[in-house]
Amino acid sequence: MGVSLSWIAVRDKPASEFLEQFGLERTGARCEPHESPYSFREFGNGWALLMMNRCEHEFLCAKRCRLLSQGCEVVTCTLEEHVMFSASEEWRGGVQIWRACHRAENGCRDLDLDGTPPPEFEQIMEWARSEQDRNDDEVRTNKRSWAKKDWRILGVDYFFDVPLRLAKSRTSFQHDEEHPEIGENDFDVLVPRREGPLEKKRSRWRFW
Repeated sequence: MGVSLSWIAVRDKPASEFLEQFGLERTGARCEPHESPYSFREFGNGWALLMMNRCEHEFLCAKRCRLLSQGCEVVTCTLEEHVMFSASEEWRGGVQIWRACHRAENGCRDLDLDGTPPPEFEQIMEWARSEQDRNDDEVRTNKRSWAKKDWRILGVDYFFDVPLRLAKSRTSFQHDEEHPEIGENDFDVLVPRREGPLEKKRSRWRFW
């Protein structure tokens, strides 16, 4: 079963303010990444990451990223492995710096890029092209021997990883790779904050 998730990471903003802007709070419980509807982790490099366990979560919309990135850096990433869709972007000071998106339905080498990507982009693209060429050659070479199978499922979509690797180049995090700071059940479980009867007035930072 494929993974479906979204995450948004921020640097140079206090964790309490970050969570306040999304109306979330810690429960004291711990979980694996994307095991809970909302989970959270701070990293030693200054990034704090909010994880949601579904693709294209509304928290990643342009309006919210614009507000959240005032005075700080924001990186988002979203993916749906069932259809091999992935996208990532970076915001600073209310402005989108770049966005990369891969849709396998447009071909395994599909990649839409807007803005100025991180310096690592060319190296990541070189890796994707090289690995895709190697994989495509292997599929073509062995196609006849796979006559009784659906040979197409044996191909690998390396361009799916390009947005993921771009997001990792900024934050150090990729959902399907080991991270030296992440252990077992190492994310905080979050829930929507319940306001008391005297706190009905919503925060000016709240997005709903």
